[in-house]
Amino acid sequence: APLLDEDLDSLFTLAPRSGVPSGWYGHVPFAFWIVRALRPSTIVELGTHNGVSYGAFCEAVEKLKIDARCFAVDSWMGDEQAGFYGDAVYTDLKSFHDDRYSAFSELIRSTFDDAQRYFADGSIDLLHIDGYHSYDAVKHDFETWERKLSDRAVVLFHDTNVRERSFGVYKFWAELTQRFPHFEFLHEHGLGVLVTGTQIPPEVRALCDLSNPESVAKIRSRFAFSGRHVASQSEMQFLNTQITEFETRVKELSKEQDSLIGQLNDTHALAQGIADHRDRLVGELNDAHALAQSIADHRDEALQKLDAELQSQFLVNRERERLAKNTKALLSMRHGKESADAAHNAPLMNRIHALSGEHRAAMDRIIHLEQSTSWKLTAPIRTIGRGV
Repeated sequence: APLLDEDLDSLFTLAPRSGVPSGWYGHVPFAFWIVRALRPSTIVELGTHNGVSYGAFCEAVEKLKIDARCFAVDSWMGDEQAGFYGDAVYTDLKSFHDDRYSAFSELIRSTFDDAQRYFADGSIDLLHIDGYHSYDAVKHDFETWERKLSDRAVVLFHDTNVRERSFGVYKFWAELTQRFPHFEFLHEHGLGVLVTGTQIPPEVRALCDLSNPESVAKIRSRFAFSGRHVASQSEMQFLNTQITEFETRVKELSKEQDSLIGQLNDTHALAQGIADHRDRLVGELNDAHALAQSIADHRDEALQKLDAELQSQFLVNRERERLAKNTKALLSMRHGKESADAAHNAPLMNRIHALSGEHRAAMDRIIHLEQSTSWKLTAPIRTIGRGV
């Protein structure tokens, strides 16, 4: 029968909100227990962040079919202790919350001071304070919201066992324990349970009235053990989520790598094409240089031939001039000596025959020269010369 007792269910529960960073996983079993024992009609949490604690309260209300209303108050902007963050945290929590608990729960994005006006005095049965953890801040939050507590209220304080940085919850907790019944868990940064009401259920009263050290240690040990199991399960889920994200990222990087390799291969192919084109251009340039050299050599040869032809033309012109002079002399001799006697004319006629032979020989040379290829090639130059 003890093993079947439903009061043990809280020790074997898991966090509904998991896979997100939180220092509250170890207290999820107690969240179920306190909701079961207190059966609150109104639950308010000041400082929700990723919603691990608030998800535990709402899940307990849902499973136990309690007629309760739940409210989470947070700016969802962060602070110096928790770190500052953007809207992604709120958006993710709202998606988780609205799908499960919107029938009885509401997220109030506000400062703690501004949100208190939405609640009537004496209306809150369970208040969880988990905002800024300095001494002044936690004292202010409690004193501001104290009048909102009902006559059966319980107040939970997280981080009562943190003594570092600017955390001062433990100092204010020490003051409260002088005034109210209480119980403190030491694991997971500490959780203080404070009874402010006078009409609380006997189970809660019994917990806060415990004075036997062995009983206190047993209660703490059992909830710490159960809390470690929840924290381990959540951590495992968180790691699995990270592994999944890592594997997804590896696949994305693999695709990017394949794409980059393809681009690199394309770049190599392009570089090879550019190198081949460069080699072709170099070959064409060398051919052009060779052609230019051949043209230059041909030009020099042509100039040499032209010079020879011009020299030949000069000789032809001299030969013509000499022939013209001889012809003129011959004609003069003919006209000037017609009356001479035969004896005197005999040597002259011989000279005339000789000159005639030279004239014919000169004409043959001129005809031969004018019919040559060089003479024909230099015809434009002679024409230009005559034009000048």
